[in-house]
Amino acid sequence: MKNIPLLILCLFINYISYAKQSDTIPADNPFIEYSGRIDFSDTLAPQFSYSGVSIRANFKGTSISILLNDEGTQNFYNIILDNLVIKRIQTIAGLNTYEIANGLSDSVHEIEIYKLTEKGFGITQFHGFIIDSGKTVVPLSNKRDRIIEFIGNSITCGYGNEGSGSGTFGPTTENNYLTYGAVTARYFNARYYGVCASGIGLYRNYGCSTTEDTYSCMLNYYNRTISQNPTPLYTYSPKPDLICIDLGTNDFSGGQGDSAKFINKYLQFIDTLQLKNKSADIICLVGPILFGNNLDLLRRYTFFIADSANKKNKGKVYFFELSQELGDLGYGLNGHPSVAQHNKNANELISYIKTIKNWESSPYIINGQTNKANEIILTFDTQMSDSSKFKGFIVAVDSVDTPIENAFVDSIDQAKIHLLLADNVIYGQNILVSYSSGSIVNSKNLKLKTFSSFPVTNNLTETKIVSASINNTENVLTISINKKIIPLTNLDGITIYDANNTILLTDSFTVINNTTISIYLKNKIKIDDSIYVTISSNIFGQDLIGITPVTKFEIQHINTIATNIQSDNVDLIVYPNPSFTKKFTYSLPNISGQIHANIYDLQGRLLLTQSLNSNEGQVDLYAFNIQNGCYILTIVTSQKTYSKTIYLYSKF
Repeated sequence: MKNIPLLILCLFINYISYAKQSDTIPADNPFIEYSGRIDFSDTLAPQFSYSGVSIRANFKGTSISILLNDEGTQNFYNIILDNLVIKRIQTIAGLNTYEIANGLSDSVHEIEIYKLTEKGFGITQFHGFIIDSGKTVVPLSNKRDRIIEFIGNSITCGYGNEGSGSGTFGPTTENNYLTYGAVTARYFNARYYGVCASGIGLYRNYGCSTTEDTYSCMLNYYNRTISQNPTPLYTYSPKPDLICIDLGTNDFSGGQGDSAKFINKYLQFIDTLQLKNKSADIICLVGPILFGNNLDLLRRYTFFIADSANKKNKGKVYFFELSQELGDLGYGLNGHPSVAQHNKNANELISYIKTIKNWESSPYIINGQTNKANEIILTFDTQMSDSSKFKGFIVAVDSVDTPIENAFVDSIDQAKIHLLLADNVIYGQNILVSYSSGSIVNSKNLKLKTFSSFPVTNNLTETKIVSASINNTENVLTISINKKIIPLTNLDGITIYDANNTILLTDSFTVINNTTISIYLKNKIKIDDSIYVTISSNIFGQDLIGITPVTKFEIQHINTIATNIQSDNVDLIVYPNPSFTKKFTYSLPNISGQIHANIYDLQGRLLLTQSLNSNEGQVDLYAFNIQNGCYILTIVTSQKTYSKTIYLYSKF
């Protein structure tokens, strides 16, 4: 017990020692940049709740922490250091210090905290940064002079964009940083101002009656700084250069909606926006969730609203529709847009804004894919300058960095940059590309900005055998691969066995259309025998993916058309040929004994056998699942086998 005072003294000395090593930069420092709706009633503890609120500064030193006071534990923030997302933090209730980074170079760094979650997860207060003792914040080197305001519902918030399927929505599945609005703002180096809430409508919120004007709808809440609090009212400063509105999905949800109320409230809302923000252009968006009749109605009404507002000559008002989600890019939680869908819609909106605002901007990556195991192709929104100094790219394959051997601009499409990897990737692997500060520029000499963890579409597929057959007449084994392959120089790695495990010798081989290997065998294969193929290596798709090893691939459907079968035997009459009904009438010379018909495809695989009653009759294929095309009909008798090429086609 006597040692407790000594312990307390030691802890106090350690605290004093730590305090001497760091300084707090208060929230009212003029070099701190704020973006979004923020209540500055207490300048030392500004508070906010909307998603997308950002706090950014340049600081000198080797470490940095932030002080946040949160209502609860459900808010999440991206931490962006030197333009790269380095971590995501979850708040703890109350005032707490969050260590962001340490061990940095003793130089100027840019820090940004970005709120990922929407207003429903609580209010946060910012109390400042903590940096090295004797260090300070300095003016931002990259000022964001433009402001784009995004007014919307759950889509604009990022509801469930990092989730999937159906279930209960929560903060871990919402990432506003990866929404169409946030991506668009970053592209134009603009400050993002988000005024959005899940379920909100212009005059009617999700699940509310069509006969009531919901008090908590956007029209009534837009004048608030923090939507949960009626005061303070928003000051409408600074003013945005562009306003994008995506509302109406909830107004017309469930096959309901009052068109008159919607149009009236929307036009009233635009009047308010133009009154408060006289210099701002407005884009009325149609979002990507609705379909069918609801989409048709919203599209028609929104176009009418934009056109009507524009004719008032109070400011420029435009209509633009984001492409609908089709499922090809996946779905977020409860059918909301996925991150990939948000990225697609952002690219569409970016292109449209360019046409109406004529804003120049840094090059922006819009797509990444790999069609070869050692190559990634990055596509940008503009032509890139051809340079031998493409440094700064980082490729992570399944979270492990992979060296880049070379990088160059595509000789045909200069909007594409090729990254050649030192190690091959394979199908199914997760590939991310990042870019740190470098000297890459576009054709207009605008620098490429840093970005982190951009997903690359892995188009690589398995290389494998899809079929194999034997042509007894020519004694040829044919192996079909599911894709084009690199030309073979030998048959190393391919071994052919008979049923007795005897290795069959090969004479020569050819490759047809880069997909089919024809191997000429020295050994004669008995009719109806099976053979086996083992492939261990040596076959590579043109995407550089090696063939999946095969142990004794069995060839079961051997062509049993013997050498005494004549092609299109004149003694066999078949009509009509081609047949549109899949029924053929046949006629043979007088014969005795049992008769049966076989149908083969052109690879010699037996598809169907039918017993026949006489030397004249009908072969009926209608009841069988045989597709239109060309086939071999053989009629086997005790004396001879006859054959004829037959054709199955539709009339139309």
